Parts: sequence; structure tokens; C-alpha cells
Amino acid sequence: MTRARDLSRLSNPAALSVGGNNNIGVNSTAPVSKLNVVGVVSATSYFGDGSNLSGMTAGATLSAASG
Repeated sequence: MTRARDLSRLSNPAALSVGGNNNIGVNSTAPVSKLNVVGVVSATSYFGDGSNLSGMTAGATLSAASG
């Protein structure tokens, strides 16, 4: 049994896409990395030490209002 979905049925093809190299795109039809998100990412937690995160200010508190 498979849980795969037919992505061609999405009303906006950029909403979720899978590239030929199995990269996943959110708001991108040509994902260039394993997970390519075009837009703001929100998470309640993450795994790891954060050393590979970019575009962040150390010690900053982010909120929806701060972008």
C-alpha cells in the first residue's frame, strides 16, 4: 500500500513539488536543495545544534510580527 499523492492535482503546482533529483520544493517548482522553501518557515522546535542555520541573529527572539 502506498501513501503517495498525485501532486498534479494541486491547484497551485508550486505549492509542493518534487524535482527529478528528489528535492522537495514548497512554493518552488524547481527545488535546488533537499528541502527548498520559498517563504517564511515556522517551527516549534528543531533538531541539532543550529550551527548550519543561516539568516538568524544569535540570541534573537523571533515572532510573526518581526518577520
